[in-house]
Amino acid sequence: TLSSSSAASDVYKRQVGKGVDCGRIASEAAKVLGGGGGGKKSFGQGGGPRIENLREALHIAFEKCKQILEG
Repeated sequence: TLSSSSAASDVYKRQVGKGVDCGRIASEAAKVLGGGGGGKKSFGQGGGPRIENLREALHIAFEKCKQILEG
């Protein structure tokens, strides 16, 4: 069985090769939280004080990934 970290690492490498930039996506999603974000292409993080907008932030991140991967 693969450990979750090695499997996740492999997925990240393949998706980054397709144009996914996790740092940029985290930054865009965190804006609706009233905060900021960033990171590397393979790992991003963000946050902010407006936690009531968390569902919207997750939706933004999901849609951005979907848009990139579907071309």
